[in-house]
Amino acid sequence: MSPVLRRLFRVESTLRVGIPAHCVIRSANGVWVTGLKAGDALEIHDPDGGVRQVKIASVDVHRPGAQIRTAVHLHPQVKLDRTVRGAEVWTDIERVKVVNVSLLGELERALDTDFDAWDGWAAVVQPSFHKWAALAHDREKSRALFVTEPETPDAWSHAQPVDVAGWTDPVDEQLKRGVMLHRETAERVARDGIGYALRTRHADVSAQLEFANPRRPSFVALQHALVLAAREISRRQSDRPSAAYLDVWAKYLGDGLH
Repeated sequence: MSPVLRRLFRVESTLRVGIPAHCVIRSANGVWVTGLKAGDALEIHDPDGGVRQVKIASVDVHRPGAQIRTAVHLHPQVKLDRTVRGAEVWTDIERVKVVNVSLLGELERALDTDFDAWDGWAAVVQPSFHKWAALAHDREKSRALFVTEPETPDAWSHAQPVDVAGWTDPVDEQLKRGVMLHRETAERVARDGIGYALRTRHADVSAQLEFANPRRPSFVALQHALVLAAREISRRQSDRPSAAYLDVWAKYLGDGLH
């Protein structure tokens, strides 16, 4: 039986690096490809229908400082232009596997919900020099969860949501105070320090917010609320990965937030 050709990932970005210069094709965040080796051949299926065979020089997993993604370094002889962005990478190598390591995806799976149609909030914690984490509160079902990126694709802790009925959620309390007022313009996630991406939905109102290294009082308060929420969820989960992550997170916080 002939090996089955399988799609690995869509090319999110490309760049040329090294001496001699060679092309690197990168997946979107959250895509972890395992099993690829130097010398393996891949097929690149262009959006216009063209197919090209390419040979691999090496494979990297980019982390920390950004959510996990796969970067495939091609041999210098391979010439690709920018039109390859949006193309799809395929292989028939049976040992190659793709694991979707998406923090928000893991939260949705564990909470058995859809963030576009729920009543709750979810936040991703984005430190520059350590792995990322995420936490969420499903208000309708009174459940919460705190997860961290795994060290390897098969090492998700798969923590189970915990019951938080009757909990006074500090993040909800802070959001009610109007953290997203027009004078509190959010700063984009910084290269150094720590950033946050928070999305909240209630009834027919939804909002997304990104900020980093907060200095304005309401954003400092929102960061503090996320820390408090994470501590309580971690305590109820009683799992080591989330408890250990709180110590990492604390290193990025200003005085008074530990």
